[in-house]
Amino acid sequence: MELYESLFIIRPSVSDEETKTLIDKMKNVADKTGAQFIKAENLGKKKLAYEVRRERKGTYAYFYFKAPNNTVGELERAYRLEDNIIKFLTIHHEKPFGGAASGGSLSTGVRRWPDLIKSFSWGISPGILSFGTRRAGRRWRVLAWR
Repeated sequence: MELYESLFIIRPSVSDEETKTLIDKMKNVADKTGAQFIKAENLGKKKLAYEVRRERKGTYAYFYFKAPNNTVGELERAYRLEDNIIKFLTIHHEKPFGGAASGGSLSTGVRRWPDLIKSFSWGISPGILSFGTRRAGRRWRVLAWR
């Protein structure tokens, strides 16, 4: 059994009941192949960073589960066949998310900025990031220094 994290985006025009039904349907697809869910939740409607299939908003759903290798193929096949799912991403984890190495825990379920920073190999810290401003026709810039 391997650890996986899956996030998919549902069209915002779908009602709340249909969204819940769709999430349960995707959960059942994974259950049939032997998945054990650690966390499954509806993250709600959010604005997308860019337009996807002519949609500017979407309802995010998140799964964190243990499963055999064939589960991911079946789950992603179900995502592709469902018209109301506009985008999805599934990630394989080498070790449990939020373990002692990152300082987090599965019970919180929230990724903190310092935890994500620690995972980068070049060792950047939150205090050294600065976001540039727009001045006299210049473009937005993101600056980082040591």
